[in-house]
Amino acid sequence: MSRGRKNNLNPSYTFESFVVSRSNRFAYEVARSISSAPGGNHNPVLIYGEEGTGKTHLLHAIGNEIALQSPEVKVCYMPILTLERGLWIASQLRKTHEILKIFDYHDVFLIDDLHRIGYKALLLLLFYIPGLCHRKQQVVMAYDGSCVPDDEREVLIDSFEGLLMVDVQPHETETRKEIIIRKAKARYGIQVPEEVSDFISCTDYPLKKLDFLFDKMKPIIEETKGCIDLDTIKDLTGYKEKRVIDRVKIDHLIEEFKNRYLDDIDILLQEISRIRKKIGS
Repeated sequence: MSRGRKNNLNPSYTFESFVVSRSNRFAYEVARSISSAPGGNHNPVLIYGEEGTGKTHLLHAIGNEIALQSPEVKVCYMPILTLERGLWIASQLRKTHEILKIFDYHDVFLIDDLHRIGYKALLLLLFYIPGLCHRKQQVVMAYDGSCVPDDEREVLIDSFEGLLMVDVQPHETETRKEIIIRKAKARYGIQVPEEVSDFISCTDYPLKKLDFLFDKMKPIIEETKGCIDLDTIKDLTGYKEKRVIDRVKIDHLIEEFKNRYLDDIDILLQEISRIRKKIGS
């Protein structure tokens, strides 16, 4: 691989800061393998899973590890919308050939948000990725979705020889809790009270919005010396209590319905049966 310099990676997304669990262990191991031998056995790779399951983190972790171990390797992290914007601007300026130079310049391509791809960018990738892999340039893509639709899967498999598709499952509650605690401490210096981390991990609050939440939490925690109550957290997360109907009330409603309408239903069914017999004779 050729000699390189800076990259556009997020330095906080590393393998060390990634919380490994049952739901993502295989994807983590594949990512580790790629970082130790880019352009090797796993190429190209598509990591897919629901939003907030750590796919972007893994892309950056691959790039950061490669940059650390092999600083001469040129790594490019590229959200698909960035590529599409570049293509549009280049086409307006009639300089599409300029943006295509990116595929000659870099050794490792980390392509995020593939599910948002448009027609032109798709054609571009379908044309270039096989050649990149043949030249041992590493390609790793991330796709938001619990599964890849059959028609898209068929196109990808047919177009990219040796494509490895790796799924990341939704986080377990304990994994969510560990991510919340670790991210708050490492990036914001916040020691999240256990009841708070327990509460957030058990809700469906998107992990992608943790930065926004911690920005709001930090001054409150500093002011109260860590004494942030659950009502405040509920306000910050937009949590709404779900209405719960008492089981006794449900049973009472069912019994009331039976008493009020069951006899009428029986009479109605008998009348329907009588009419059918009459029509049949």
